[in-house]
Amino acid sequence: TMIMASFGRVWRRSPSYRHRHVTTTAPSSSPLVIDPPSHHSSLIFLHDAHDDPETYRSLFTLLADLRRRIRVVLPTAPIDDHSGSRSWSKFDPTANICQPDPESISIITDLIRSESQFCPSVYLAGYGEGAGMALHMGFGMEADPAIKGVVSLCTSSLPDSRSSSNTDLLAFHGGLDAFITEDVARKWYSSRPNTSLVIDPAIGFKFTHEMFIHICDWINDRSSRSDTAYHP
Repeated sequence: TMIMASFGRVWRRSPSYRHRHVTTTAPSSSPLVIDPPSHHSSLIFLHDAHDDPETYRSLFTLLADLRRRIRVVLPTAPIDDHSGSRSWSKFDPTANICQPDPESISIITDLIRSESQFCPSVYLAGYGEGAGMALHMGFGMEADPAIKGVVSLCTSSLPDSRSSSNTDLLAFHGGLDAFITEDVARKWYSSRPNTSLVIDPAIGFKFTHEMFIHICDWINDRSSRSDTAYHP
């Protein structure tokens, strides 16, 4: 059950870059992977609706020093039959709302399972609709295997507040055009343990370098107790 399910916002795009693909079981397309020489954590990042991983690639590659021990995986959402664009959700015409797409859930679950085989800590993040799916995977259902933490950037939806998950959560919220009001966001996030909430009016306009710096610091802080690093 989703509190708000109004998806499909088009956000400002960054320049496109060439990228390499890796093998995956996902039927839509292979994810873009930015792989450091060694890493202690994997960050799976879900793009917004009507978007693709190229929008965020420049941020991840330009901040190489900050994510030098964080493997970044950017999957591509399936194409929604109703809208004809890429989306992590599926429109239900009978209820006139969007629900998390079972195909998307399968793709992300397989990716989490694959990353967990080699990395001790897997984090799931997203922007806009991607953030809504990340929250759903982390708090609206039982992820198998479990994820270490969730990062939500200007989500367009919130899972049922009755979820009992104690997964670590970093949330960015704000902006006059946000799908969810600040009051609703504060109430939902305050009900979750282990949550860090950043309220900023600029968040609703674009994903910035500052946000990614904050995400990297948050992940590195949680991984600092362990010296474990995977060397591919």
